[in-house]
Amino acid sequence: MSARQLPIAATAALEVLLGLPPLSTWIVREAMAAFLRIRDAGGWRARGRYEGHAAIALRAEREVTISAMRVNEAKDSLRLRKSYSTTFPSREQWKQEGNMFPPGSLVCYTDGSRTRNEYSGTGIYLESSGAQQSFSLGSYATVFQAEVFAILMVAQREDVKNCTEERIFICSDSQAALRAISSPRTRSMLVQECGDALESLARQKEVGLVWVPGHTGIPGNERAGQLARLGSGEPPQGPEPILGISRGSINGALSRWAYRRLEISWRMNTGCRQALNFLDGPDRSKTAWLLNLGRRALNQMVGILTEESPLCPECGEGEDTPIHLLGHCIVGG
Repeated sequence: MSARQLPIAATAALEVLLGLPPLSTWIVREAMAAFLRIRDAGGWRARGRYEGHAAIALRAEREVTISAMRVNEAKDSLRLRKSYSTTFPSREQWKQEGNMFPPGSLVCYTDGSRTRNEYSGTGIYLESSGAQQSFSLGSYATVFQAEVFAILMVAQREDVKNCTEERIFICSDSQAALRAISSPRTRSMLVQECGDALESLARQKEVGLVWVPGHTGIPGNERAGQLARLGSGEPPQGPEPILGISRGSINGALSRWAYRRLEISWRMNTGCRQALNFLDGPDRSKTAWLLNLGRRALNQMVGILTEESPLCPECGEGEDTPIHLLGHCIVGG
């Protein structure tokens, strides 16, 4: 830890080395996030007026495109009683021989996926009838949303509502999705809609949500996973976003905005001549490499690139730390 403040040029180089946006940029990012939370909760009163601190609203909507899209948030919903059950069998129970479910049950497997092409998709597979479906959710849906949407798709299918079986089991390998749907309280519009669909189905049939361990060779779950990957491998049919934007996606977009500002400020930098020869801009792989160095090697490398010596500026002998400066420096101690 340095005992003195780094010059502006050295600070800029250190920010690029570590991939840290400038403090001023991060403050704006946090202000944008606060505005969006207030707006989406219905508490923003300065509509149409962009003066003073309210100017942050105009900046957020102009510079972070995703912030202008509809969000996956609603007023707090409380569901104290549920007509459907949720169970989490152990992996050992799934491995046991014999059927996990009572005879004469309709067993449905669901899954969500997101692939490297940045599309999300869902897949559902009905074991008894062999019916199956895959669906692309586009580039904005998260894996969690895809998992919940897959369960919603099953609950809304006509062949499920009108099936002859009295018991319906919907299996998912996402504990997060199952716990969210079973929670008595939620602010997610998608989770609320899924809960409503399950309640409607449970008025006609006995409905159970069941956790299934993923990637363990269970045929129905493997097939649902294949269908989900098929859906995530295709572009969406229709305008985006298919589902409301999650708060996590908005926060991620704001952080990427701050990171882009760091890249722009570095390209416009006229100082840090030595660092500019080594660094084209922030690079996550270089940051990871630096942080894996030992303390002394990291200190030396940062000193070279920021043109700051790790030695005490007073005596030039000891390491520039508060302990050295206060207790060991022959000049300043």
